[in-house]
Amino acid sequence: MGTGMRVMLGRWQGLAPKTKFQEACRQAHEYLEHYIQQSKNENEHSNEHSSALDDKKHRSMIQGLIEQTDNIEYIRSQILQGMMASQETTAVLISNTMFLLARHPKEWAKLRAEISGKGKALLDFDSLSTSKILQNILSECEFFLLS
Repeated sequence: MGTGMRVMLGRWQGLAPKTKFQEACRQAHEYLEHYIQQSKNENEHSNEHSSALDDKKHRSMIQGLIEQTDNIEYIRSQILQGMMASQETTAVLISNTMFLLARHPKEWAKLRAEISGKGKALLDFDSLSTSKILQNILSECEFFLLS
């Protein structure tokens, strides 16, 4: 159980179920360890035959960490930390954007009109990234968060 959960529950923390959480952690660790081991094997194989990983533009985070250490637990922790940080950042930006759009109905109406006017074709990553209004709103919200 995380520190935050312990603080929230106080002396009642013993009542919180831990089995599902521990099982989810075990599955995540096994999943990552599979790919860490696979990458270690590929790295060892490429070192024996050629330097296929010399092109640093195409290395993964796992491959970079394997070059630094053999500690699988450390590598796994670094990967998980990176995944958690990226998800939290996205969640904060989205929630802040919704909060600010709720306080600025004219901007919400502009965004809604642009998206509704283009139909379902705009609702994929590539076309959403070309929406000037959406990009401006996200940039403003990000600036607001950083200031």
